[in-house]
Amino acid sequence: MELAIRTMVYQPKIKDGKETSLLEYVKQRSYGELEKQFEEALKAIVMPGWDCSAYGAAEYISFGEYKQDKQASLPKGNVIVFARSGNCEGYRVELCIINDGVFVPVISAKYLSDRDGVWEIAKQIDEACYNNGLYGY
Repeated sequence: MELAIRTMVYQPKIKDGKETSLLEYVKQRSYGELEKQFEEALKAIVMPGWDCSAYGAAEYISFGEYKQDKQASLPKGNVIVFARSGNCEGYRVELCIINDGVFVPVISAKYLSDRDGVWEIAKQIDEACYNNGLYGY
């Protein structure tokens, strides 16, 4: 399974009624679409020594705490993924969008496992977001 998290939708650019090799921006995906992509990426990540995927190992995936309308379009901006300490224990993988210098939290996964494993998950999620939109039409 390919890991792909895309916040934008692109399609082949049409010029003189023909597809070109270029892509053009169409729209932002919704918060709900991003949630599904994030969960599918976690399901595809298998960590050495873990008996389940990164999805199965998560204590919880937090989307609702950010109170977005799942049908609403994501803000434009750069995607940033990072791992950080959990509030009380463990570690979290956070996906945010930087919009005009403001971090917009989108989704988070909490883990009660080793720090290095969680950082590896964050790196793989970041890679899934790399070159956002170039292949996601």
